[in-house]
Amino acid sequence: MKSEKLERVALFENELRLQTEKPAGGDMRTSAYCEASRGLLQDDPDYQKIVNAVLFEREGVHPSDGVNLVLRALQKQLTKIPRSEYPEAYTYPDPWKEALEYATQEGSSFHDEFITDIRTRNVQSNVSERYKAVALVANLMQERLGKKPSILDVGCSRNHGLKRLTMGNKYRFSQVTAEELVVDNLGVPIKSIPDRQATYSVQEVLEPGLRLGRSLGLDVVPIENEDNKEWARSCSFYPSELLDREKVKAYDELDETERQNVGFYHGDFTDLNFEDFEGHSPVTRFDVVTFSTVLYQISSEKHEAMFENAKKLLKPNGIILIQDFAEIDLEDHSKLRFFENWFKEPYLYRTIMLDPKIQNGGLIELFRWDNGRCNKLLSGSHLGRVVPRDMLLLKYFATLTSS
Repeated sequence: MKSEKLERVALFENELRLQTEKPAGGDMRTSAYCEASRGLLQDDPDYQKIVNAVLFEREGVHPSDGVNLVLRALQKQLTKIPRSEYPEAYTYPDPWKEALEYATQEGSSFHDEFITDIRTRNVQSNVSERYKAVALVANLMQERLGKKPSILDVGCSRNHGLKRLTMGNKYRFSQVTAEELVVDNLGVPIKSIPDRQATYSVQEVLEPGLRLGRSLGLDVVPIENEDNKEWARSCSFYPSELLDREKVKAYDELDETERQNVGFYHGDFTDLNFEDFEGHSPVTRFDVVTFSTVLYQISSEKHEAMFENAKKLLKPNGIILIQDFAEIDLEDHSKLRFFENWFKEPYLYRTIMLDPKIQNGGLIELFRWDNGRCNKLLSGSHLGRVVPRDMLLLKYFATLTSS
């Protein structure tokens, strides 16, 4: 047991080292946070207790998730300070070190909520850019899914993804660049080059927007609570992104917007009460069920149960879409393998389809994105998947499998 604990702490420290050198999103403030955290992990007993709480008191939290969890809990506190210098001044480790020391100090204004968050919460991201993949697939598979697909978004957090899909030209997904990856003899990415033909194909599919039918977001965390709202906002931005006024404004507008055809259901999808769902949800059958960056937080044993629940809620022609830092297991195509260090190289964020009409439950990888913000799409068919140049294949597949 002692050796196992030492190993998990070592993995946590290694994650900090990796993100000091190559931080998530290339954010220099995240790098500074990781450097400060590494120092405190060696020298500060109070901070060591915090790390232990994340690694050993919570089931299923990987050390890489723990690093992100502590950062989000601290960011939540820092953004609540009136006229704060956060994040402007947090470009080097000292401010982060002081903030972490303050947060771990009993009696400080940060302490109680900071500790509660890292002990009880999971990271909730609201990155509406990810839903351009949903629009791509829905438009390409219109022959099968219909012109106004109804979507269930499992793990929706604040429901930003579905709301953005309904907002048409105000939030058009037109700024998409497709790239082709150049790799060395070992398959290691060397560089990427723009693919204008694929970029045009993507933009052409996205140009009409997506006409959304009656849809629903579902999450285990209630949407009304103000503290939950603050937590979700903290989880949705890298520290430096908070300086992007347009990005923050767009987030806040989505948060306050209500869309008539987008509802919310509070529930645990790993153990869904179907009777309650049927009785209280404004819509109960869907063309698409999505799991967007949520499955990595749940044990693999529960994935199959969630997929079965999703299948029960699908219309006859419905599909399941998974978006995560994951790949299809080469030995079992019905299972996913999640990347532990999702920031170390580009294009680890994937869009994967589970089609109940395909026998043996095989998963199909559709798209690879440069990162979890889904700014760029990988093109080229050499990796044997559906890609921008081959979008007609997905359209043809939808026609063949519709009934």
